[in-house]
Amino acid sequence: MATDLGKLIVHLQAESGVKLKGLGGEALHGLFFRILKQNSSELASKIHNQEEQRPFSLNPPLVDCEHRHGYINFLPGTTLTFGLAFLTQEVLVASISALLSVLQEERVLNLSRKPVVLQSLDVCDGSLCSFRKILSDASLNHLITLEFVTPTSFRKNEMQVTFPQPELVFSSLVRRWNAFAEVKLPEEHVARFASIKVSSYDLHTELVQFSRYKIIGCKGRVDYELPKDASPDFLQVVNALADFASYSGVGVKTTMGMGQVQRLN
Repeated sequence: MATDLGKLIVHLQAESGVKLKGLGGEALHGLFFRILKQNSSELASKIHNQEEQRPFSLNPPLVDCEHRHGYINFLPGTTLTFGLAFLTQEVLVASISALLSVLQEERVLNLSRKPVVLQSLDVCDGSLCSFRKILSDASLNHLITLEFVTPTSFRKNEMQVTFPQPELVFSSLVRRWNAFAEVKLPEEHVARFASIKVSSYDLHTELVQFSRYKIIGCKGRVDYELPKDASPDFLQVVNALADFASYSGVGVKTTMGMGQVQRLN
């Protein structure tokens, strides 16, 4: 089976303490690109220049740490852990190779102008997968629960939208799926996303600070209910997209830590 998708967990040690703005995703995004560029500058440039869909998402540090005035602080000697998820085999393999080179060379890295060391690199259990397998294994459930783990926001008609409307969530997912998967999902299903209803939710908003701007996003749980008369094909596609969400994220700034999603059983 071809492996298109995969997730890595990166463990860094903060040698002298690190202060990161917002979620920390912006600084970690920059660190990841510097590592990838040293190992594969052409691929790093190719990804960086992609204006629409990028073949990875970043899950920022979710451990207990000090939050103060829009920053998260890691004390000297503490471990800073973040996640990366990949949507192509090429970028997954290149990223593992680049990170292993740093690990083997015991290279000191620069994160927010502070020295950090790569302690270890883990491949998440069961995360190596393919688009075809996600689609073939998709359930036909009529109720889908998603947890928006990090603040999530969307752009619609040049406006920011913080509520995860079904059309916005699943349209975001299908665009990323079709950008990288060999097996494309029919565009005819996109118009049907409007038939999906939000049956319940528990959300709150949170402000994310970046170096040059701020974005408001929502966090929490949403139950999406598909129509009772939905066709098996439509049920399969929507369930596959829900399973895919933990790799791709949804909405804006997923490569900097926003829009990270988990499907709940």
